[in-house]
Amino acid sequence: NNPVIRSSQPLFLIMLVLGSLIMASSIFPLSLEEPISISILDIACMSAPWLYTSGAIIAFSSLFAKTRGVRRAYIDPNLKFIHVSMIDIFGTFFVLSLFNLIVMLTWQIVAPLKWRRFPLNAKDKFDRIVESYGTCSNENALPFVVSIISINMCILIFANWWAYQSRNVETEYHESRYIGI
Repeated sequence: NNPVIRSSQPLFLIMLVLGSLIMASSIFPLSLEEPISISILDIACMSAPWLYTSGAIIAFSSLFAKTRGVRRAYIDPNLKFIHVSMIDIFGTFFVLSLFNLIVMLTWQIVAPLKWRRFPLNAKDKFDRIVESYGTCSNENALPFVVSIISINMCILIFANWWAYQSRNVETEYHESRYIGI
């Protein structure tokens, strides 16, 4: 019944926490290595960017929808109540997901990350390689990584501009001042 929590809206907060947890879970697939089968490691390699991107979109769509709602109060100073509906949040989620989904699906089809083991220069006295490292890689993945980062950075810059514009709206209605910190 706290007024700050009520004005923050539980769905907004749940999506923020859920998205953050999904983003954090993207670390787990990257921690896997042999003796797990190579096919499972290949799946784990591509699951990390999927998890991270999905979590970021879930968390950020709620922030973006809330910032858009606060911006409405900035545009119309006579607005007495700011309500970000489920349609606002899920509409924002759908649009942001669509951009990322197109790039991620294309990446998955054209140049998926694969598990590879690379030898290091350490050799024993019989000239056998004694050290190596395993990692997820694909020499053609860079354009997809750059595309995902560029799309999400543009969205972030846009949302920050809206948060900056609406920075003088009553603080009990929005968290953009705290989000910027």
